[in-house]
Amino acid sequence: MGGVCKCGLGGACSTGQSCCSGACADLQTSERHCGMCGTGCATGQDCTAGLCRAPVVCTPACTGGLTCVGGACVCGATGAACLAGQTCSGGFCVTPTCTPSCTGGLTCMGGRCVCGSTGGACPSGQICSGGSCVSDGLCGGSTCAPLFETCCGGVCCLALPVNFCLGGVVCAMP
Repeated sequence: MGGVCKCGLGGACSTGQSCCSGACADLQTSERHCGMCGTGCATGQDCTAGLCRAPVVCTPACTGGLTCVGGACVCGATGAACLAGQTCSGGFCVTPTCTPSCTGGLTCMGGRCVCGSTGGACPSGQICSGGSCVSDGLCGGSTCAPLFETCCGGVCCLALPVNFCLGGVVCAMP
């Protein structure tokens, strides 16, 4: 007569599992029954594809929703790394939006407004133009008069032949 074999006190094991010592076990992943019933992995080892192995560690550790798989930080079950500017959210690579929207030549990367591919903002006195930080043409927040003034220590000064600036600051001629 045909019938279903039971494993211990429970029912039949699922497909891909074996009955080991009265309990169902996946011989591909079970650390107590790795590869065959009764073969346990040493402390600190994982059972992968039926073999006991030291766990693979990602250095530096994965962050931002990424998971360490085979020594690489990946996003979700696809095993893909996210592109530059993307983040891993719920196992999917997504491109965050910037709120408020980026202006002044800045682009949105990873949810931040940045200048070019460097991923940073421009320092004070510079603006983003064509993906690079360039001088804003201002002097301490003011625009100096071309040919008549030069910027001296953040102050517009008369461009005299003697290179004199207010406050005793020595200027270079434009």
